[in-house]
Formats: sequence, structure tokens, C-alpha cells
Amino acid sequence: MSNYDDFLPKAQERRKIPYDEEPIFRQKSRANKQPVVVKSSTWLKLTVGLLGVLSVVFVVLFGVLFSRSNKTATISGHYGTQYSEHVVVSRGEITDTAVNIALHSAVMVEAHDRETIGNHKYGAGSGVIISDTGDEVIIVTNYHVCMNVYDKKTVAPYIYVLLYDYINVDNSVYESRRIRCSYVGGSYNEDVAVIKFARTGAAEALYEASGAMPVTIGDSSAVYFAENIFAIGNPSGKGISVTKGVVSRPIAWSTVDVNGDNINEVVRSIQIDAAINSGNSGGGLFDPNGNWIGIVSSKVSTLENTSYAVPSNEAYGVAWNIIRNNGVLKVAAPQFKTEIESRVVTNSDGAISYVYDTVATSSAYGVVAGDVLESIRYVNPDKGTITVDLHKPYALEEQMLYLVPGDTIIINVKRGSSIVAVEITISTGHISVRN
Repeated sequence: MSNYDDFLPKAQERRKIPYDEEPIFRQKSRANKQPVVVKSSTWLKLTVGLLGVLSVVFVVLFGVLFSRSNKTATISGHYGTQYSEHVVVSRGEITDTAVNIALHSAVMVEAHDRETIGNHKYGAGSGVIISDTGDEVIIVTNYHVCMNVYDKKTVAPYIYVLLYDYINVDNSVYESRRIRCSYVGGSYNEDVAVIKFARTGAAEALYEASGAMPVTIGDSSAVYFAENIFAIGNPSGKGISVTKGVVSRPIAWSTVDVNGDNINEVVRSIQIDAAINSGNSGGGLFDPNGNWIGIVSSKVSTLENTSYAVPSNEAYGVAWNIIRNNGVLKVAAPQFKTEIESRVVTNSDGAISYVYDTVATSSAYGVVAGDVLESIRYVNPDKGTITVDLHKPYALEEQMLYLVPGDTIIINVKRGSSIVAVEITISTGHISVRN
């Protein structure tokens, strides 16, 4: 996004409360500057003491009653989990180690309309290193970050990245640390793009010296309400920085005007409350352990602390698909429609979980309307045989990103009280192209 034409609208400025910068009460000293002594009566002392004793007794009794009426809860608390296999005892604290590890995968992205770096309009955003082949470094970012600010329907002809270690260097050094990238491909619909640079020459020297490395990829379907998270990005093009917050909603939808032409795309997202500003787009969202769970994409101008990130499961799948298909996103679909239904489950320890059922609403290729999809199995050319539980939201759609015509998938479905294996071969009719 541009430093001048901000893609992300700015949050409304908080109204200043009159006493924000003033003490509520200031005690004036006497002329001789001696301390003020306030005397109290004996009755007052007895009353205060009695109230203190009663307060202690009340707290103890309340604690006993609370522990008896909530055998599975404690003051430290169980937090409701989003998925049945993920029992959460605490939200986890974000450590310096997790942040420092994640920083190594962070990059600043600049999209210029000309090769000469000078005083001109350009787009500034963020990115995440997702792969290092030994010959090339692969980076994922937002589609809109790569747009030409003078013609937002085309990709900027010159895209550069700076690795995380450029922080606090002067301008002359800053200029010399830009690495020229090539644009691999992207998808307007998902607001995801892939760029890369070759590990040769000056770029290789910068990459080695910086200690940069690919991100540790997490499971975005395992995030839960109020999980601690942190975001790394390049707000206002000023350099890489870190903000933190919590997951507001694990599953949300954000409406994004990717090209600035008032044609909005609805993007599946994780909603967060961390501080996000123009230039953060394309930057990484991380869990407390430093695992990558999303790329920050947008915020709401009319709501405070309301921002969105594309889940890493989808972003990585889109990137993998684009690379495999030479810059074009080709998405497979099984040709039967499904809906996602959620049901609440109380675990044996009392924690509340949500299980998502992918239910077929139409029949095709051996799947019958009403079937509940249990799991999918197929052979991935990079990772071998893959088996994925489909009781997670949008798991089927995410796995379709890894399929091409000729691939065979086996979907286990629950039909009544039986489990039925349905075999489907992906055909060219199952593929849609998105750019």
C-alpha cells in the first residue's frame, strides 16, 4: 500500500478526556511545607477494622462457593476452545524469543513504478519469507501491496524488499540494502501474492549477513478466542515493528477494496485487536510461540482495534498453488456444494469446544446430500500422502488448493451410522482460475 494513498483507512482518533494528562487530585502543602496530618477517631478506626475483617471473610466464603459450584473452573481460568482437539489451559505469554524468531522472516516491501529510487510516489507494505529453496527466497504478501500506485490495476514493475536487519541504519545504508524481487503471481480474490529473489550476488550477501530465514508455519485453524498474538510489519513505511493483542474472532469476513476501484472482495479472515496501520499489509501474524498464522490485510476505519488477517492455511495454499501453476491460481472444487455447521461440545474437563461439520447440500461423484465430511486423503507431490480432518472450518476449501486435474482424493463421509469412502478424480471441469 502507498505511503500517500493509504489502502488501510485510518482509525478514528480517540477524543481526549480532559484529565488525560492532568492529575485528578493534587494535595497542596502548607506554607511551611510540613506534611499534612489527618487525625481519626477511635470509632472510625474500629469501623474500618471491622469492615476489613468482614471483607476477608466474604472473599474466603466466595472462593469456597465458587470452587464448589464450578469444579472445572479456577480463577486462572479455562478458556473456551475453538476446536475439539485443542484443549487450552491458558492463552500463553508472548516471549522475546518467539518475537525474535519471527522477526527473521519479516521483510519490508516497496512497489515502485520506476527503477531509480527517488522522491516519487510508491507503495509500501510488508511480507513474510515462507520458503528458501537454496536458490530462491519465496515471500508471501498481499496482492494490493504489489500494485502500481499510478495504475492500481497493474502490478508495479519494480518490487523491492528489505530484510529485518535494516532497522536503525542511516539512509545511505538503507538504499544499498534493497533487494530486487520478481513478481511470481497473485490473486485479487484472496488478496494474496507471491514474490521472490534469487540467492545470488549482493542479494545473497545481504541474505546471509542478516540471518533471515523462512517462517515457522502454524495452523491457522487452531486459533481461538482471546489467544495472544503479535503482528510484525512496516507501518507507514517507517520500518519493521511489532504490535500485539488478541484474537477477537477466529473466523470473520472482511470486505476489501483491493484496487481502490470500489469493487469489494469478501475475504475470509482472522479478526484481531492489535494496532495495525497503513504499511502493515502483507506482514505476519503470529501465535505466542512465533508460529505464522496469517498475513495482515486490512482494518476498519469506523471501529477501534478492528483489523483482519488472511489465515496462513489459506495464504500458504494460495502461494503453493500459484508457484506450482506458474503464476496463476487454479482452484479445484469437488462439484458438490457444502455448508459448514458448528456444534458445541463440553469436554471431560468442562472446557467448551466447537466442532465444525462440513455437510454436503447437493449430490455428485458419490457424495449424497446430508453426508457429513469426516476426512480427506490424497497424495501431495511434495509431502507424500496427506490426511486432513475436515471438522475444522474451511478445511476442504484449503485442501482443494493443493490439487490439479488427474489427482485422486478419497473423502470419508458419515452417512447415517456408517462411514463411506468416496473416491473422486479431479478433472479439468473442477478447476477455476482466479487472478
